[in-house]
Amino acid sequence: LAHAALLLILTMIVITGAPAEKEAKIIVKPAPPIKPYDPEVEQALKETPEIKLPENEEVAPVELVDPVIDEIPQGEPDNASNKDMKSDQAADAMGVGATGAAGRFGDPRSKRREAWIGRDPGGSRKKTTVIRAALQWLKRHQSSNGGWDADGWQGQCQSGACQGKQPERCTEQGGAVCDVGVTGLATLAFTGDGHTHRSGEFKDVVHKARRWLLRQQHSDGSLGFHEGHHAGAYNHAIATMALCELYGVTRDFTLKRPAQKAVDFTLKSQNPNLGWRYGIKDSHNDTSVTGWQVLALKAARTAGLDVPDAAFAGAQRWFQRATNTEGRTGYLSPGSGSSMLAANDGKFDAVPCMTAVAVVCRIFTGERLSSEAVRSGAKIVADSPPAWSGRKLNFYYWYYGTYAMYQVARHWKGWEKDMLAAVMPHQRDKGCVDGSWDPVGEWC
Repeated sequence: LAHAALLLILTMIVITGAPAEKEAKIIVKPAPPIKPYDPEVEQALKETPEIKLPENEEVAPVELVDPVIDEIPQGEPDNASNKDMKSDQAADAMGVGATGAAGRFGDPRSKRREAWIGRDPGGSRKKTTVIRAALQWLKRHQSSNGGWDADGWQGQCQSGACQGKQPERCTEQGGAVCDVGVTGLATLAFTGDGHTHRSGEFKDVVHKARRWLLRQQHSDGSLGFHEGHHAGAYNHAIATMALCELYGVTRDFTLKRPAQKAVDFTLKSQNPNLGWRYGIKDSHNDTSVTGWQVLALKAARTAGLDVPDAAFAGAQRWFQRATNTEGRTGYLSPGSGSSMLAANDGKFDAVPCMTAVAVVCRIFTGERLSSEAVRSGAKIVADSPPAWSGRKLNFYYWYYGTYAMYQVARHWKGWEKDMLAAVMPHQRDKGCVDGSWDPVGEWC
């Protein structure tokens, strides 16, 4: 109505026009003639009036008081990012700016990152080429529609199909049902390095990925969710996390509604007062799916979207239920094994993957670093460092272990050193595989 009223007023102004006016005449009074300067004639100078200053008066002294400063909650003293874990500010979560302000999700552009990239354990890569080469590989293998094709990504190869060094170990192909989750992960790799659909060297890549993810969303808010298929829960959680991070960093208003709808679907799927599994309130819970849903909700709350405290409280109850007295968290029950591919059962050494999930999610849902569960869980993870060996390769564990150890300063340096030694020497170079890692390990 306001727009219509304004339009009507403007129309009336145009129709009626301005009233006829008589031609204006400007009358200028001539200036008085300037007398020539005569040095012999005494000039009439204006006198400066005397300004009387007030007499000194006694003034009451100003009483100084200590300023009142509202207490602002800080991160724990042994938290590497030193951020307020309950903040809903994007800067507290992701970090902002080219100066490398750290967030609790890491420090995507910091000097710390440049420092460790500059180290060269394998003698093959130097400085920022490690991450940039990986992002370039993802860029080259992005489909023209903006997504990443889990089972057809080799169709994007430009100089012969990418081939691992151990082709007998892996088919190189994923499942088509995982495209949404894979695209979400790839998008998070770019946002983690500070690129969005509005800024950064790879903004065109992120822009296309954003559009593709939005096209996958159903009317109920779900993203890649398939009732009864285990991949659907992962698809939805990872894609939701990607959209929420993009919205939180850019404040792109076109992302707010779809991101909130995705969050609402996550909340609708949660089991009452507990966690998640593959269905919608299906009365089953597992630590793996619950971990991804917590990361998505944390990104949502950080972006200012609506996430009730009860969702985090329920997740905490599940982690408590799934953790034994030693601090070891299981997949389905206290101290039980981790999630795995059935085909690889017994082929790899057990690693505390679910304990790493629980540690970082406990912290992100507000549990203190000083709690016994966090401290004992972090110690278990730290005692099982990453190593590129036949029976210890587990990229899923390395992902969550790095997330968890980054939050706990006393364990971070050792984990960081081992991670670099495991990852950097094995990045492929030359040809289309340049910047990638071979699909090996427990999840291949």
